[in-house]
Amino acid sequence: MKNEFEIDLEAKLSKSINNDYKTSNYDYYRFGEYVDKPSKHYKSIIFRNLEKLFPIYFFRFRMKKLLDGKSDQLNSLYQLLDANSKELLIDIFSFHILGFRKVRINGQAKDYLNLMDSYVPKLVSNEKININLLDFELEHFDLSPIGYNINLFALKMTIVIDFIIEQYSLKFLNGKKEISAQLGETVLDLGACWGDTSLYFANKVGKKGKVYAFEFIPSNLEILEINLALNPDLKDLITVIPRPVSDISGKELFFIDSGPASKCSVQPFISGGDFVYSISLDDFISEFNIPKVDVIKMDIEGAELSALKGSIGIIKRFRPKLMIALYHSINDFSEIPNFLKSLDLNYSFHLGHFTIHKEETILFAYPN
Repeated sequence: MKNEFEIDLEAKLSKSINNDYKTSNYDYYRFGEYVDKPSKHYKSIIFRNLEKLFPIYFFRFRMKKLLDGKSDQLNSLYQLLDANSKELLIDIFSFHILGFRKVRINGQAKDYLNLMDSYVPKLVSNEKININLLDFELEHFDLSPIGYNINLFALKMTIVIDFIIEQYSLKFLNGKKEISAQLGETVLDLGACWGDTSLYFANKVGKKGKVYAFEFIPSNLEILEINLALNPDLKDLITVIPRPVSDISGKELFFIDSGPASKCSVQPFISGGDFVYSISLDDFISEFNIPKVDVIKMDIEGAELSALKGSIGIIKRFRPKLMIALYHSINDFSEIPNFLKSLDLNYSFHLGHFTIHKEETILFAYPN
C-alpha cells in the first residue's frame, strides 16, 4: 500500500509528464551552455523512444528506483513538515525523476535566473582568483549596493544565493516567522569554504555575536583569510577552525585539495593527498569553553549526519537552530531528519531550496 508521500509524488509526476520548459528552467550560470547530445547507441535510442510512448511506466520505474528502501523514512519526514515544505519536497523529488524540462522547483530561488540576469554587481577591481574548477573565477564584489557593508572574492551566483535570496534565512509566507541568525547570537558555520557564509552570519549577529568558521581545505582557507582581511569590522567576530567535523575527535581523514571540489575519505588516496584530524562539535565546545550556541549551519559535502552524531550534547544543551544541507545524497533526506526527530527535543522541521536544480536544499530545524 502506498503511503501519503508516494501518492502525492506520483500525482505531481502525472501532472508534470507533459511539460516542456525547454531550457528556460536550466541554470546555465552553474552548468554552462546547454548542449543536447543524446547517445547514438542503439539501446539508448530504443529506450528514449519507449519512454516517449510509455511515459507513465517510465516515471514509475524511476520513482521506484529513487525511493528504493527509503519510502517509509521519507514519508516520516513528510509528516513532520509544514504544508509549504511538503510541496517543496514533492517538487525536489519530481525534479530528480523528470528533470528540468518537466519540473520547476517552487522554492525560494524560483526567480533565480531573473536575479542573475538583472543583478549588475559593483566590482572593487578587475582582479580575479582562479579556483581550478571548470571555468569559474572569483571576482571582487562590493555588496554595499545590496545592503551589506561587505566586500569579498566570490562567484556571482554565490552573491545571489547567499546575500540576495538568503540561503540561511527561511522566511515564511505569512510573515510571522523567520528562521535566521539574530543579533548577539553564536553561529557554528561548518563548511565555510571562502568565507562568504561566515561574513553573512557575522553581519547578521553584529558586534555582540560570534561566528566559528570550520574549513580545513588549504586553498579554501587561503581565500577565506583574504576575504576576512577585506572586512576588518567583521573579521574580529569570526574565528577560523581549520579542522573537519565528525562524530568523534581524532579521526584521521585524508583529502585531495581541489578547492570546492576537494575529495575527502577515511582511506588514503592512491594519488596522494594530505590528511587532517577531525573534531566533534561536543568536544569543540568543551575544548574552547564556548558558553552558548544559537545556530549550527552544516554544508560539508555529505558528512552532515556524522557531524550531527558528534553534536548531540550541544543540541540537547543549547537547542540551537539547525540549518543542514540535505542535497549531497538522497539518503540524507530520510536519514538526517529522522535522526534529529529521534532525539525527541520538540523541534519543528521546514525545508528551503535555493537553486532551480538539485543543489542547495536546506533543512531548517527550529526548537519549539
